Amino acid sequence: MEAFEFNRLVFGLKASPYLACRAVKEVGSRFGSNYSDMARSAIDRSLYVDDLLKSCPTTDSAITTQREVQSLLQHGSFHLRKWRSNDRQVLEAIPEADRATDSLLHLSSNDNPTISNPVKTLGVAWNARDDVFTFVYKATSPQQLTKRSVLSKMATIYDPRGQLSPFTIRARLMFQELCTQQKDWDAAVSDEQSSKWQRWFAELPLLAEIKADRCFKDARRPPESAALSVHVFTDASSHAVATAVYVRCEYPDGFVKVTLAFAKAKTAPIKPTTIPKLELRGAALGVRASQVVARALDIPVEKHVYWTDSTNVLYWLRSNAKNFRSDIATRIVEIQKSTTADQWRHVPGKVNPADLGTRGERAADFIRNDTWWRGPQFLQSAPAEWPKTNLTVPAQLPGQLKKKPAITFAVEHEQIRLSPSTYSSWSRLVRITAWCLRFLGNLRARITRGRAVPTSAVVVPLQQTDGTSAKSAASNSTDQHATEELSPQELQKGDLVLCPSPDGTRGQWPLGRVVGTHPGADGHVRVVDVKIADKIKRRSVHQLVPLCADSG
Repeated sequence: MEAFEFNRLVFGLKASPYLACRAVKEVGSRFGSNYSDMARSAIDRSLYVDDLLKSCPTTDSAITTQREVQSLLQHGSFHLRKWRSNDRQVLEAIPEADRATDSLLHLSSNDNPTISNPVKTLGVAWNARDDVFTFVYKATSPQQLTKRSVLSKMATIYDPRGQLSPFTIRARLMFQELCTQQKDWDAAVSDEQSSKWQRWFAELPLLAEIKADRCFKDARRPPESAALSVHVFTDASSHAVATAVYVRCEYPDGFVKVTLAFAKAKTAPIKPTTIPKLELRGAALGVRASQVVARALDIPVEKHVYWTDSTNVLYWLRSNAKNFRSDIATRIVEIQKSTTADQWRHVPGKVNPADLGTRGERAADFIRNDTWWRGPQFLQSAPAEWPKTNLTVPAQLPGQLKKKPAITFAVEHEQIRLSPSTYSSWSRLVRITAWCLRFLGNLRARITRGRAVPTSAVVVPLQQTDGTSAKSAASNSTDQHATEELSPQELQKGDLVLCPSPDGTRGQWPLGRVVGTHPGADGHVRVVDVKIADKIKRRSVHQLVPLCADSG
């Protein structure tokens, strides 16, 4: 048996993309110590598979970085070719054999290189002459419009930075409407929906007019003098939530340049949701988008300003998340982990650029909408002239849990009081007390089982008995074979008694209440009237077992 080993990386394996990237980064890690930080950073952060995109502050730094990266990767036998640049001097410094040879640039011009067609850079068309990104799409629509065909056409629009969100959200909303109808993937759409899709497809060629700046700073001013800050706008409607992130560069001379850096729009859930909750969802989306921009541009989060036209969101973020329902509290916690309440400000809805991403725009309209591409006009002014945020948090906010007042009741129970000094041990005292409680529980249970006797509390004056008599009284209520009776006593109206029956067992004796007494000539009561259930019977006191001596 012979074992064969690949000497080259095989294209098409599952691990091939990772191995390709890892091999290049390994070269930079092993041999980068002899090169500048700019070159090492270019390989570590600006290289994606076989495409290298690096922005340098000056022409000299760009030439130096290109040469160092080329030399560094030669240690791994990686030779970079097809170099392009928006600067003529940088192109002249690159050997002609390593320049792009697709006839896109010509150094014969006296000024900048001329570009006949934009070149795709990671799927995005870049016009190197004007240093702008463009979008070129064909207007052809599928012959038969189905869910499958329109989704396939939507997927051809590659917009990683979300700059086309006001236009693409229209297609997403229309596709969401198709999904709610639960039609088959290959079933034709209705005529009304077909006309909407045809109009959307017809607007695709207009996207070629878009020229989005690649560089956020002004090329005519020193790049190191710019003060960078990030402004995040969020909004929501019943159809979608959106966010737009802008980079604001302010120079010492007062010049300000604001550029759309990132945007994202998402359809709202099909299940109806309140607008304040959607606004909070949009705020969370804005925080995630700002973190993407912060990692890419190395702009500290402390320099981020967040804008929303929802006062409810501002109230929520200034409150404790524990006071709200879980669905609201979860997003509040997510936002509060990355931002502070002071970073959130209120913006009027009319000048909120994120509003375009929530309702959708025709291509002809949003292409020329300066608010979308350059942000609100007030960002061109000093911070002192920005909209003020004056809020007073109300007592009750939407979704806030209502505090239930705690009510405390003082309940006094008639307790069995036995004198501990009369017992020889703690265990004997506990045992006798348990017998007494069992006796009282049995009596109360007989009343609740439907005996037609008023439910006054049954109290046995145990404090007047010793442990032996208490245990004996409890035993009499549960032991069917016991024959001892309670000691005779003077009965009064209202006393509870057990009425023994000659043919019944002790456990089945009925419970009664004394409703009348008949004293003798000597004043002693020997005969009483007892109410048993709904009948009144006359009995001798010697035929009754008294349960209490309470006058009721």
